[in-house]
Amino acid sequence: MREKKQLSIRWQLIIVNVIVVILTLLVGTTISLTFYVRTMETQIESELQSVAFMLSKTEMVIETLKVNEPNQELNEYIDLILEGNTGINVITIADMTGKRVYHLDKDRIGEYFVGGDDVEIYQGKSYSSKAHGTLGYQLRYFQPVYDETMTQIGFVMVSKLMSEVKSMQNIIIVNMVRFSIISLIIGITLAVILAERIKIALIGYEPSHIARLLIEREEIFDSLEEGLIAINREGEIILANKSALALLNVEVGNIRKRKSDEIIPQIKLMDTIKTGLPANNLNTIIYNRDIIYDKLPIKDKSNVIGALVVMRNRTEVKQLAQQLTGVNHFIDSLRANNHEFMNKLHVILGLLQIGAIKDAENYITEISNRQAIIINTITEKIENRRIAALLLGKISRGNELNIRVKLLPNSYLPSHSKFLSTDSLVTIIGNLIENAMDAINCEKEDDYEKEEISIFIHEDDNNLVISVDDTGIGMTDDTIEKVRKGGYSTKGSGRGTGMTLIKNILENSEGELIIDSKKDVGTSIVVIVKKKRI
Repeated sequence: MREKKQLSIRWQLIIVNVIVVILTLLVGTTISLTFYVRTMETQIESELQSVAFMLSKTEMVIETLKVNEPNQELNEYIDLILEGNTGINVITIADMTGKRVYHLDKDRIGEYFVGGDDVEIYQGKSYSSKAHGTLGYQLRYFQPVYDETMTQIGFVMVSKLMSEVKSMQNIIIVNMVRFSIISLIIGITLAVILAERIKIALIGYEPSHIARLLIEREEIFDSLEEGLIAINREGEIILANKSALALLNVEVGNIRKRKSDEIIPQIKLMDTIKTGLPANNLNTIIYNRDIIYDKLPIKDKSNVIGALVVMRNRTEVKQLAQQLTGVNHFIDSLRANNHEFMNKLHVILGLLQIGAIKDAENYITEISNRQAIIINTITEKIENRRIAALLLGKISRGNELNIRVKLLPNSYLPSHSKFLSTDSLVTIIGNLIENAMDAINCEKEDDYEKEEISIFIHEDDNNLVISVDDTGIGMTDDTIEKVRKGGYSTKGSGRGTGMTLIKNILENSEGELIIDSKKDVGTSIVVIVKKKRI
């Protein structure tokens, strides 16, 4: 199923802001429009009431109702009121029977009041109503008229045509819509500006992208063997990966936001913030560990905003360097040679002590001839002196372990290989032989006649071939596959570095690794390199 594409933060902000503005405007406009319409009707009603009350107290109106006859003077007077008051459209004066004594339309004077909302006025009540009159739908106000004896003699009705009220409402609505449109445009503009500012602040990244980057960064930092600790300008620790926590023997919750001078005072990270200068290849002791470290300033343009320290366990660095350069193999070879040499010296010393001088001479001659044959054979076929020394050492180590180590007679290696450096050759040959010895030592039953390692090294113009065969415990197909991937050893966790180093060398040299093994029979590992060094 195709993953749905997520909207950018810019469009999310714009859409949310537009929705908020629209909802606010809708609610605000509805409330405001309702308030304004009610206020407007209240004001109109109040104005109608004032005029109706004023007319009900006017002597001319009272006298006209007393005689109950139309009055030209009254007509002219009220016509002037209507002309001067735009808020009133209709004035009607009628007697207690509803017969009009004044009307805007003079032809309707003498006719009876219409609308059906005049019932309560005959009871002496003052009130407002909405009804259809002769001129249309109206907002009306009724006011009773009394004579000197406070006897009701008629009423005054003052009204505003609802069509004009609607027109006024429409004007309010139009103005509100215009205001809403302007507010919406301003809201969208501000939303776009805000979105752009946030995008600039986020350096063009989306929040989901930032979250993913943070997770990836944490995973990358935690996968590093080097310890990383970062501090801000105030010296508070803001980042510490797993390697750093392991070096300091602390938990992540016990280090965040604490001052670096409390946790790692030896490193003095605040000096890097003050000077803004990096410092490399320094060393100190932390929790009895020999630590080598680099200090780097963290800068935002030209401003120093923090500092970073990269720490490495110097002991592990030394061990790794020894593995990479093959020093361990030479050390093992020297140790084996020394052990074998001491054994032979003890034999000679014993023969001399018991007076068997002739036997001592014969023994010395025998081992000298044997050693000369081995040395001459290897140095003749292996012109690279470091590899020759390595093989002699491995032969001595094999003798110590009762394992026969032999170089096949058709082997040949020039002093300078066209395919691999000497360090790479030491790493490959040394680790293959060590693995073969381990495989033989893992056997449950010892059969010294069968414990043998055969080494074949040959280089010509076309390729370099290195082959190590052993009579060890062998491997299953599953084990072979794990060994090919590197980082695996039948000797337990934390081992398998040798095969990983070989794998890395062959990947860089486009070499080939061939493993042929049978359980309880033995293993043959062949390395072939055809790409020449540049």
